[in-house]
Amino acid sequence: MPLKPSERESELHQLLLQLVASLNEKWVEDVFFDPTDNAFARYHSTTWAELERNLWAARRAPYGRSGFYLTPRGWSVALRATESEQAPDWRKDRIVRLVTVLKDNHCDRRNIEHGRVPLEQLASEVGFSGGWIRNALESHMLDYVVRDKHMDAWYQDGDVVVGGGFAQPKLAR
Repeated sequence: MPLKPSERESELHQLLLQLVASLNEKWVEDVFFDPTDNAFARYHSTTWAELERNLWAARRAPYGRSGFYLTPRGWSVALRATESEQAPDWRKDRIVRLVTVLKDNHCDRRNIEHGRVPLEQLASEVGFSGGWIRNALESHMLDYVVRDKHMDAWYQDGDVVVGGGFAQPKLAR
């Protein structure tokens, strides 16, 4: 029997919350989710398919086991969904801390060249995991939280690259 739309949305929401909690600050591609694990037994296969359709999860088959990884987009959606379960500012506080450290310590306004900082060094400076930082960059969470400034920073080869225009105001259109 198919799920009612409200049941489907609720199940999708609960699964996203469980997946992001299971990451425990690891990078999204470091954690594999097997829908046949007991922890996920209550979720319908159609819910996993919907995650994939929405590009919130990607199907992979490492070592012959079929399962899913949360995508950066799915991570972002899940974090926004947790706002009702947690204090609403926890995510924003982390992003603001990350932006502040990047701007103050790794962005040279006099130079148009990109700045680089090793991910693990940045993690030490901000006080949270490299996996969380990488997820925030790859999901464009900085752009979501700080909408009025250019958040041109990205992960590349073990480093966080900070563009010369990082945290500069966007021009009004």
